[in-house]
Amino acid sequence: MTTHRLDARADTVVDVFAAARPAVLTVDPGDTVVVRSLDASGSLRPHGTPGSGCRRCCRRAPDTA
Repeated sequence: MTTHRLDARADTVVDVFAAARPAVLTVDPGDTVVVRSLDASGSLRPHGTPGSGCRRCCRRAPDTA
């Protein structure tokens, strides 16, 4: 059994789930996954002050239609 760590980084997060996106992690039964998520605004870094412009890091998911 393996413990995996999935950090929230620009290359591991998107704004929506889509089947067209490749997996960033593959696990086996019994493995443990530790996940770090984005803040509520979708940013990797906390805002300095409320309302300060902090760019979102999420890439847009490809069109699935």
